[in-house]
Amino acid sequence: MNVKIPIVGIVAACIVVAGIGAFFLIKVHKEQASSLPSVALVASPTTIRVPTDYPTIQEAINAANPRDTIFVSSGTYYEQLVVDKAISLIGENRDTTVIDTDRSATVVRVNANNVTISNLTIQNSGYFTEREMPIIEIFSSYNRIENNLFCYATDVDSRIMHVGSGADYNVIAYNVFLEETTLPLWSHVIGIWIGSSHNQLVGNVISTDTTLAIDGSYNTILNNTMDNSQEVVIWGFSSSVGNRIVGNDIDISRAWIGIGLTWSYNYIVANNRITAGENPYAIAMLLDHADNISLLNNEITTPNGKAILLAGSRNNILNGNSVLAGVHGVFLFHHSDNNEINNNHIEGERSIIAHDSAGNKIWGNNFIGSPYDDTGQNQWDWNEEGNYWSLYQGGDTTFSVPPAGEDRYPLSSPITVSSVTVPEMPPP
Repeated sequence: MNVKIPIVGIVAACIVVAGIGAFFLIKVHKEQASSLPSVALVASPTTIRVPTDYPTIQEAINAANPRDTIFVSSGTYYEQLVVDKAISLIGENRDTTVIDTDRSATVVRVNANNVTISNLTIQNSGYFTEREMPIIEIFSSYNRIENNLFCYATDVDSRIMHVGSGADYNVIAYNVFLEETTLPLWSHVIGIWIGSSHNQLVGNVISTDTTLAIDGSYNTILNNTMDNSQEVVIWGFSSSVGNRIVGNDIDISRAWIGIGLTWSYNYIVANNRITAGENPYAIAMLLDHADNISLLNNEITTPNGKAILLAGSRNNILNGNSVLAGVHGVFLFHHSDNNEINNNHIEGERSIIAHDSAGNKIWGNNFIGSPYDDTGQNQWDWNEEGNYWSLYQGGDTTFSVPPAGEDRYPLSSPITVSSVTVPEMPPP
């Protein structure tokens, strides 16, 4: 028997089923959509011009979005800037685009990450309780400060740049730092303070009366030209670890110390050139309770001063260095023990002194000038290789290092000092 179903009934049934399906489909899509993360719309980077778009730089910063560029036309802007967004602040010309607080405050404070500041003259910060406020303060990370001029003259304790604790991975490159103080000689003033880690100071000209102080770890001080200091030019201290001081040209004609490391560890100090002119007080390098330091391929000329002094410093390596000193070439004292000195050319009135120090291994060097060892507990040769001594006359099979040391295998001719490979700093 044939059963006939009305077409109208079939159509109605389809409409009902489709409606139910559509209901569930819409419900599922709504549930899925509600579980998706919201997406914020980000404005495309734009360029804001000062004074065309805004009369002041700070107003432009306030109006900017992250990744915007603020282009500052030539002129002098008397402002105190707070940079709290990831922007680029670019001057039209470094010499003619000037930011100046007229000695009222810190000129620039960087609080945001990923900020670029370049092509500006930034000068004349203010006073605070007889101390100069920094020209620029950085309290954030991953910033680039490059091709700027920082300058002022002052008669108080001063600081050009302060990189604060936790401000890591910043690049400070190809800037010029100019500063002149009227403070007494050796007033121990810090001009640039690095209080954090993994920062790079590269290719800067630092001509200041003051000190570059490192109170952080794993920073790189590379290929800078440094002069005019009347202090310690570079000072690492406060248990800082793993910093690299490499390829710098340092003039200590007015300074007390070129590179000083106090209670510091695991530094690499390499390929630096330190000259002292006629300064009779100069010390090119001082390690004061500094351990596991590598001094490599450095060229030191202190005609009237001292070259390398180790005080209470242990397990250090001196290799590939060339030293011309008027007084002391290398001076180990106050229990500077277990150091290795090899492959160096050292000249001085006293080429090497080991005073109250023991366990040092010293071989394969040129020593031009008289030596000294008052403990007799240092090793002056290794694997049947001693040192070349300008005072060794030959004939004897040993060389006395008065009053208590002995080189059992003195060399009859000078060695050729070879440059050694500077190791990459291992990650912390």
